[in-house]
Amino acid sequence: PFNHPLGEIFMMNLLGTTGAGMLLHATAVINERNGYIFTGHGGAGKTTTARLWKNFSNAQILNDDKILIRKKDNKFYMYGTPWHGDGGLASPMRFPIKKIFILKKAKQNYIKPISESLAVSRLLVRGFLPLWDAEKIDLSLKFLEELNQEIDVSELGFLPDPSIIDFIQKLT
Repeated sequence: PFNHPLGEIFMMNLLGTTGAGMLLHATAVINERNGYIFTGHGGAGKTTTARLWKNFSNAQILNDDKILIRKKDNKFYMYGTPWHGDGGLASPMRFPIKKIFILKKAKQNYIKPISESLAVSRLLVRGFLPLWDAEKIDLSLKFLEELNQEIDVSELGFLPDPSIIDFIQKLT
């Protein structure tokens, strides 16, 4: 009963009720004890990014399309969901978040810091929110503001090839 889309609707309503998390259009990668989120709209490169990391032996993919972000015990975690994308990559694991990247296809790999307000707005439009409830939207905004204060959010311009993996690893 909790397949697409009923499960997603239930989850975004539940998370919106408590203000303790959010369903995000993103891929999540664990590599060398670092948890990375790569978020973007459809066609931004989430599945491409997941496939590139999957081919890298030390990386584990939590999901290639939709992940959960929650705060538990004063720490932000990324969770895999069963709602995967075209890559079919999904894991039920959770892992602490180190960094969030807003994906942008580019002619070279780069990272660009963005302001807190821009980061919140870019995450907001990539989130799945209970748009039918103003109070839940307000709780989601507060959650994103708190997330952005504790986790670095940057724009990531990337080439869709393995060079992005080395680029990310050199950042951290």
